[in-house]
Amino acid sequence: AYDKKRENVMLNNKIKEIILIILIMIVMLPNYVSAVTINLGNNPPAGKCDAYMIGTILFGLICVLIVDRLWLEHGKDNKAPETIEKYPPKGLNPLEVGFAYKGIADDKDGVSLLVYLANKGYITIETIEKKILFFKRTELKITKLKEYDGDNESEKTFMRGLFAIDEEVTNEILKNRFFRTVRRIKEKENKKENKKKIKNEASKEVNRIIDIMILSIFALISVVPLIKWSGFTTIFLVVPSVAGYIFLRKEINKEERDVLNLIFSSIIAAMFLFVPLIAVYIVLAKYEPLYIVMNVIGIVFIIILEIFRTLMPKRTKFGTEMFGKIKGFQRFLENAKKEELEDIVKKEPTYFYDVLPYAYVLGMSNKLIKQFESITMEKPAWAVQEGEFDSKEFNKNMKTVLKAAKHIMTSNPNSGISLSVEN
Repeated sequence: AYDKKRENVMLNNKIKEIILIILIMIVMLPNYVSAVTINLGNNPPAGKCDAYMIGTILFGLICVLIVDRLWLEHGKDNKAPETIEKYPPKGLNPLEVGFAYKGIADDKDGVSLLVYLANKGYITIETIEKKILFFKRTELKITKLKEYDGDNESEKTFMRGLFAIDEEVTNEILKNRFFRTVRRIKEKENKKENKKKIKNEASKEVNRIIDIMILSIFALISVVPLIKWSGFTTIFLVVPSVAGYIFLRKEINKEERDVLNLIFSSIIAAMFLFVPLIAVYIVLAKYEPLYIVMNVIGIVFIIILEIFRTLMPKRTKFGTEMFGKIKGFQRFLENAKKEELEDIVKKEPTYFYDVLPYAYVLGMSNKLIKQFESITMEKPAWAVQEGEFDSKEFNKNMKTVLKAAKHIMTSNPNSGISLSVEN
């Protein structure tokens, strides 16, 4: 209850910040308009489509066509073979599968090691429901059964961080502390050497070319015309737009993809990016409507180039192979019939628990739990539970366990508030 109240306060503060910035930019808009009007003076645009406009549009079009060819060679992934896989790629833990699939390890990938290591016999997990007034709270009690004896550095780091204080830990011990362990695990997995295994490094050179093209188009549609029509006195209008674009790019490219902060940052960046340009459009619409057409076309070209940029890293042969196997595993989980799953459980009673952490990092844990809710299974060795075991109720409870684990293990008192899509 306290956590929810704290998050609501932080959310309200964020909204207030956004409203304040929007009001400031709205107040500034007339000043921008006045500055453009004054600086245009007696030298307004000619009011006709000239060679400069045509040349700018052609330049943008050529850039898009060049990048399209570069993408076909350096960005378009080779088609992965369409297979059906009952199991995730052999020899990879869920953290590594999440990294191979998405090209980056995130919080969920790190948290997935909890159930994975429980399946390996290193820990037990007990869920305790507590009532605080009208609210229910799920607490986890995690107990170490034995020392980690494997050779995987991420798993070793996870176990060391989990039981750094005691051999039995709860929410209170892990909250606002264990996020550092998750962060270290992600940093290890996201190392450049690992990325080289699944992504082609040559694509970075192409991205630099795209960056130059984007800056050139932006200069042609905004900086050059302003200098041409009013000298260097209005060039300051472009500075907030450039700053807004750089800030937005930085937020999008962050490895820590905090959804709510990204939304707020995008709103702020968009205000700085577009308000100065809108001021220019308002004034120039009176003199040169075709300038606005050129600007809009140029912005469309920039958006297309940005899309190509995000698609550019091409998978290596190994990366494509792993991606194909993971997709095959997803395909099986999506299309498996109840009879087929029952047959697997008869042969491998722990199948559901073994694949659950992999389904979790692939965003399919809810679907997997639903598929198995009517299949009778044995109690997992790591589950601590009083009374008679009900596999249907236990499987439903796994949603709560996974959600609680992510909240507890990634809560960071310094990060403000974050939104995440639970699967």
